Amino acid sequence: MRFMKTSRGLTLIELLTVVTLVIVIAAVAIPAVRILTRDIKIREAARDFQVFLADVQSEAKATGSAGIWIERDPAAPNTSLSVYRVTTPPPYSGDFFDVTAEMVYDGVDAVIYFPVDGAGLMVEDPTVLRSYGRVGNRLRLDHKTVDLYLDSYQGVANSPGRDIPSHVWRIDRRIGGTGGLPVNTVVTPVFTDISFEVFPQPVKRSTRVFQLPDDTFLDLSKSGFSVLDLNGDGLADGPLLGSELALTPATNGDVVIMFNDTGAIDHAYFTAATAGPSVVPVQSFFLFLCMDNRESEADYLYSYPPTSDYGTTDPDSFAFYKTLNEPQNLWFAFGRNGRISVSENSEPSERPSNRLADVLWASRSIARQQIQIQAD
Repeated sequence: MRFMKTSRGLTLIELLTVVTLVIVIAAVAIPAVRILTRDIKIREAARDFQVFLADVQSEAKATGSAGIWIERDPAAPNTSLSVYRVTTPPPYSGDFFDVTAEMVYDGVDAVIYFPVDGAGLMVEDPTVLRSYGRVGNRLRLDHKTVDLYLDSYQGVANSPGRDIPSHVWRIDRRIGGTGGLPVNTVVTPVFTDISFEVFPQPVKRSTRVFQLPDDTFLDLSKSGFSVLDLNGDGLADGPLLGSELALTPATNGDVVIMFNDTGAIDHAYFTAATAGPSVVPVQSFFLFLCMDNRESEADYLYSYPPTSDYGTTDPDSFAFYKTLNEPQNLWFAFGRNGRISVSENSEPSERPSNRLADVLWASRSIARQQIQIQAD
């Protein structure tokens, strides 16, 4: 007599045990997978952005000048989701051949007179991006290598030397500087019949844009020049605090960074009409690429860095510093030799003080080492 073999099923206790094990394994594995996925995403974003920047540098080396336009996110203006390439309109030397200007020193500033009949485009028009008469436009006189900058428009007046109607502009050696030329800068008080070239500020190419991938952004509130530690005590020294791109009443526009024929940064400035002159970097430059871990838009809606120290319990301070606590975020370091490196963010747990400059100094430790290695 044959007996049929019956299969035994799982008991309820065994089934619950299996389900519990699956839940436990998932609870452990899913966060790890998410972290791995996020790391892959930000590194892919960094790689693509680095290729984009290398292409801009190649154009600068070939043409002498090229740049990027970092557009602030209107919903959170200390962040950016879009970076454009820029184009620079040709220089302007008058409406017809042999147009000359007149420059005088009035005891405070150097002032230049552009004849209305021959240099009519030097009228100030802040609404026109390609306007030649615009604060911050670069000015070169008599084909000299020393550049000046248009500082403020004074209207139309007759020039003191030739007595002809002219567009009057105060000029400066450096935008964002002291507001005028020092007394000993202009040796001769009056220059007449002086040739000129005005270089308009770049405009962004709407069709040449790098869009930050989903869940990533540039944190402009932590981006800026190299923080200096001149005496080696671990504390930041000097006027550069490392967060020059943070939104303030004086830096309320998009950010334009121009590269020279060596591929290095030549200068940077803000596009707002009220923003002053360009800032010439004397140290390395840093952009902070971050994963978007915002719980709400309000997290990065601050207007400028809070005065509270890093690590305090103040909610605004926590939101501001949150990106510095995340090790997967990456620093783009622009060396003075034109090389760009990508480095991990160093969690600033070891720092001599809670000042933002000192926190940034600690967070950029790996990036600074990469710059030093490339410079050697």
